[in-house]
Amino acid sequence: MDVARIFSGRPVAESSLLVRCIFFSSRHRCMFRGGSEAPFAQTLLALCSYAVEQGRATDGLAGALAALRDVDAKHRLGVARCCAAEIALRHGDAGRACEYAAEAVEIAQLMARPSELVLAHTVLAQAAAVAGDEGTLQAQCDALASLPSRTISSSAQRALSDLHAEFGTVAKPENT
Repeated sequence: MDVARIFSGRPVAESSLLVRCIFFSSRHRCMFRGGSEAPFAQTLLALCSYAVEQGRATDGLAGALAALRDVDAKHRLGVARCCAAEIALRHGDAGRACEYAAEAVEIAQLMARPSELVLAHTVLAQAAAVAGDEGTLQAQCDALASLPSRTISSSAQRALSDLHAEFGTVAKPENT
């Protein structure tokens, strides 16, 4: 499932409907076995609420993220925190965006996932720029410049290109 597609470029109502469908299908599957599907679906719903309520639904999101952490769903937690950081940025909460993105970076590093690492560093760089934190911005740009860009997804390449266009301090992604 490409979570980024659920949220990017879609109206919030459509995103919410998609996530509800995912939640109910995941919930049905989880009645027969344990796992991270239901907590992840609940997190997607919490992300929709957070987006719709313009950043006010932080308690529900915090609980959903904690549930993902409890089931040790590192990849899903990293993706969710990256999405939460993007939503926080859209709502002008750079501090919270930095918090969400910083953990997404840690998780992507731990799991050695290049695309997720690029996406998390990119969001953290954007949040740092909005917060006026030049040190964190430069650290993220330096980290991005040191990553191989040939092995990342097209969405990560786009994010890197957008960051380069905005700040000009990170390496342009190479064409694959």
